[in-house]
Amino acid sequence: MRLKHTLLLRLSQRLPKAEAGKLASAAAREAVNQICRDYGGSLVYIKKGGYRRDAMIRDDFRGRNHTELARKYGLSEPAVYKILKREKDARSRQLILPNLDSILGGLNR
Repeated sequence: MRLKHTLLLRLSQRLPKAEAGKLASAAAREAVNQICRDYGGSLVYIKKGGYRRDAMIRDDFRGRNHTELARKYGLSEPAVYKILKREKDARSRQLILPNLDSILGGLNR
């Protein structure tokens, strides 16, 4: 599916605007049809904004600007607090490895 998307994008960049619009509409219809075939009748949750948004919120966080971030990203303040906590917890769980060069270098001596 990804290859098909890439090929359509490259093709659309070479077409006149009107033709590219028709191709985009056809591709969108095909994508919707595929989603219906794959998930029809199922309850599907699509996260608003996803991980990129969460990383941007983390990067924009200045310590006390929860309200500003909530407005900027169209979220509630509790949602911003939850995202920041999740990001903080993820960073604290990251495995910190010592400098392997210094360890290996010590073994070769």
